[in-house]
Amino acid sequence: MSYEIYLTHMFVVFATVRAFRAWDGDPVHGWWWYLPALGSCWLLGAAVERRLSMPSERWLRMRLSSAAS
Repeated sequence: MSYEIYLTHMFVVFATVRAFRAWDGDPVHGWWWYLPALGSCWLLGAAVERRLSMPSERWLRMRLSSAAS
């Protein structure tokens, strides 16, 4: 799932920074924002893996195995 997180983590980072600025976040306590951002990155990566990567891999393997037969 590391590739999925790598591909999508910036969406979470941009949203977290925007929320931090919108709520006039205090830089002293800014590190608390990493906790929900980390969890959100993991959840988004898991969703992309489940909804895109795994079905694509199954389809590709099926297609390649039928072409080899």
